[in-house]
Amino acid sequence: MRINKNKIIHIIRDDREKNPWDQGFFGSEFTVTTQRLRTGDYTIEGMEEFVAVEKKASWEEIASDVGRKTYRAGFIKSLRRLGKFPVRCMIICDDISKVRRAQFYRSQITSGTIVNWLINITMEYGIPLYCIGKNITDHKYFVTTLFKKIYEYNFDGRLHYHKNIKRKKK
Repeated sequence: MRINKNKIIHIIRDDREKNPWDQGFFGSEFTVTTQRLRTGDYTIEGMEEFVAVEKKASWEEIASDVGRKTYRAGFIKSLRRLGKFPVRCMIICDDISKVRRAQFYRSQITSGTIVNWLINITMEYGIPLYCIGKNITDHKYFVTTLFKKIYEYNFDGRLHYHKNIKRKKK
């Protein structure tokens, strides 16, 4: 991991991310590079085996993941992998109030199904969920603060790595 006196945090974004947060989003305290990640959409350089952040752009994206049988198996596999990371979460860039009122036509599932999945993601897979709304300023504040805190916890010795993660051999 690169550490410098300016404490620039080096974010890695998955190259398959369709609606990415870029360098302009993160600002001057961060750098953003793109590469293929096995799990999650974002991580911190040097912590790829320990930190995974999954981003969902909308409730419709989650509905699509759970509503179509062809996607559901892959989504469950990704939740299992994500759940094994010591530091993990799913950030949903939409308002929670939309779930109750919504009917997800493309995936043909109900809002009740979405709520059940949200509960399962947390209870069964141990993945914290953060619904941060649609406001880009709120996104930036939450996401940059999250990555700064993860970075600080790691270097303060408070982040304890999960025993089941296999470390890369150098």
